Amino acid sequence: MNAFIVAGGILAVFAVVVALLGMRGFPRGRGGERAVIGITLVLFAGAVGSAIADQSKVGERRGPEIDKPGEGEETGKPGQPTEGESKSPEGASESAPKDEGEQKDKPAPSALALTADPTGQLKFDKTSLQSTAGRVTITMTNPSPVPHNVALRGNGVEEEGETVQGDGKSTVEAELQPGVSYEFYCSLPGHEQGGMKGTLSVK
Repeated sequence: MNAFIVAGGILAVFAVVVALLGMRGFPRGRGGERAVIGITLVLFAGAVGSAIADQSKVGERRGPEIDKPGEGEETGKPGQPTEGESKSPEGASESAPKDEGEQKDKPAPSALALTADPTGQLKFDKTSLQSTAGRVTITMTNPSPVPHNVALRGNGVEEEGETVQGDGKSTVEAELQPGVSYEFYCSLPGHEQGGMKGTLSVK
């Protein structure tokens, strides 16, 4: 309990006592009035003085706490980003974004599949193919013992895949234009004439 509460309590009790006695005609005479006024002033001064003293002590106690290092908001702390610096969730500084050309991969080519007749007849399992424009890959699987390949021609394209047999794969790849038809075939002598050919339509 601090001095302000004690002094204030005494002043309050004294005021109540004087008020109760005053209802009975107290104090009587000028001397009594002066005594009451003097006591009241002393108690009031003591209460005010103790309040000021307690406030000063509170400020002295709070001062060291406020001045403690590491408390409160401070800028430039280790591990915290400074103004203008951003950090990734892992705590590493973010690097500048890469060029769009590096971020965008080339689109994967459209993939088409063919299979040569497994009995060795000169024909593919398809005589027509369809694809969208752009980079297109045709892969021909040859399960027969007769060697075959796949080739592509038309509109300036002339590509020929590797000759394979026994489940080997022959592949051609080309950049195709929309609205144009191309021809796929086996380029081995006599195979195209024997029926190993078809049409590739590009949308």
